[in-house]
Amino acid sequence: MADALAVYMDGVRCGLLTQSDSGDLRFDYDDNYRNETDPTPLSLSMPTATRRLTVSRTTSSPLSPH
Repeated sequence: MADALAVYMDGVRCGLLTQSDSGDLRFDYDDNYRNETDPTPLSLSMPTATRRLTVSRTTSSPLSPH
């Protein structure tokens, strides 16, 4: 079962962060947020023009519980 977290910026829901059972992370911007006039990205490396951003878990970190 995947875990999910709604992400808000300045009180506005901007997307959903999901972690799969394998540890992969996915962030999906909400379409309503993306369609606003000049929406602010969460990070410069996460532009709102890209609806879905995925980070695959390929190695274990020393800080990781797995």
